[in-house]
Amino acid sequence: PGARWVTLQTDTKSEALSDKRVRQAITYGLDREKIVQIVTAGKAKLANGPTPPGLWWYNPDLPKYPHDPEKAKELLAEAGYPDGLKLTLSVPPVSMYRPLSPLAQEQLKEVGIDLTISPEARSEWVDLLMNHTINFLPIRWTQRPDPDGMMSLLMDSSSSQNSSRYESAEFDEVMAKARAETDMEARKQLYFKAQEILSEDLP
Repeated sequence: PGARWVTLQTDTKSEALSDKRVRQAITYGLDREKIVQIVTAGKAKLANGPTPPGLWWYNPDLPKYPHDPEKAKELLAEAGYPDGLKLTLSVPPVSMYRPLSPLAQEQLKEVGIDLTISPEARSEWVDLLMNHTINFLPIRWTQRPDPDGMMSLLMDSSSSQNSSRYESAEFDEVMAKARAETDMEARKQLYFKAQEILSEDLP
């Protein structure tokens, strides 16, 4: 337990990953409970959004996205990929990613996603990410002391650090209201709403 969280990031403007049904299919295709058990020996907690459990703005009522291969296949078919698709997972040299990446590859194969693992040099992967040369990768962040410092940094359409190229006018509006609000309970409800939007769109 701590302030670091790990996720799989997509570039929401790239090929198949621009369709949120594909991103949802990936999420249903992953057995995250198994990943946590193997990668962290069961010590980490699952977060169903961009906030680790335990923080005051964590929304406990977000969709859980259980491991559901049939739902994943259904979503892929709806998105126009009834026979599956091929994706490349670009993997920086981080020790935690070594067991994570083949697990994702194995699990997504079950739903028809042929995942190629592409190792990336430590000196190059940030530039590749920011130049949108790579579009699917494991990534980790350390949580900031305030929700605006993380969600706005990574997801606001105007942020230079929005490497997923995620755009949502509704999300931007909610975050702007939360940024201007001084009442903590009102802020909390706005950040709950922001997490609901992200949990649906899954950048």
